[in-house]
Amino acid sequence: MLAALAACGTSTTPGVTHQTYSYSSSSGPARDTWSPGQVVPVMWSARPARVSTDPRPARVVLTLKLYGPFATVDAAKKAVSSGTGPLAVTGPEIATDNWHPGPFSAVLALPGTLALGTYDLAQSATTTTAAGSVTARGDSIITIVAG
Repeated sequence: MLAALAACGTSTTPGVTHQTYSYSSSSGPARDTWSPGQVVPVMWSARPARVSTDPRPARVVLTLKLYGPFATVDAAKKAVSSGTGPLAVTGPEIATDNWHPGPFSAVLALPGTLALGTYDLAQSATTTTAAGSVTARGDSIITIVAG
């Protein structure tokens, strides 16, 4: 009887497969010029990845971060390629897993006190498995102008 009850609590079922999904920033902001105080909407889309027999899904965390300001577009691109730059604003994290096909959306509320200039808007999807973490990132260069 105890063996039967213990078997009910396991999550592995031989032969069961699951479609997994990978996430990308399918839709950056609708435009590249914004003003302090505005809200920037973005989306992540899921595309089919591998079929898995893993007993549990991998954790996926979607993030939205705004880096800057930078003096020029070239300076923003250089910071993106080197992975540096001041973090100006962080959006909400979305936690999901690689068994859910999304899509997912979020908004980045730009503070009313945000300095004018050029920024890098980074959308990331970090997938964590027992083997480690992998991050996919998409970047958009946006300009903050007076409203």
